[in-house]
Parts: sequence; C-alpha cells; structure tokens
Amino acid sequence: MTLDIEHEGEPPLSLIKRCIESADADKSLKQSFKTHYENLEQLAFNLRQLGMDESEIDEHVAAIFHEYQSELKHFLDSLRDRP
Repeated sequence: MTLDIEHEGEPPLSLIKRCIESADADKSLKQSFKTHYENLEQLAFNLRQLGMDESEIDEHVAAIFHEYQSELKHFLDSLRDRP
C-alpha cells in the first residue's frame, strides 16, 4: 500500500481513504487500516476546531500516514523474513 500524497486537487484524507478501500489485504488488516483512517479523520477535525489552516492539516495528515505506511511495511517485511 503506497500513496502519493502529492496528487493535486484531492485532499490527503480522500486519497488515503481510496488507498485503504482498494488495498489487497485480509479482513483484520483492512480493519486496522480503517481504524487508522478514522483516527486521522478525528485528528483533522480536532485541528480544524483549534483553527489550524487546512493546508497545514493536510501536511500533518500526510506525514502521519507516510510514517504509518513505513512502519507497516517494516513490520510486514519482518514477518516475511522469519524462518
């Protein structure tokens, strides 16, 4: 699951949702993706409530998701490398 957050004209949350919905993963992993997405939605909502600019929110959401992708890839790679 890799997401190009730099896609112009579409907010990162929308891109993330599409990426998660189209991910080829088992049910439990997809549920984990969904939970992470819901947490990002809540974070974006909270930051809006605090008055943060939408472009700053997009940057934070994208950065957090990229970190999640990286950690998830690292974890899945480690499972594949087990004897």
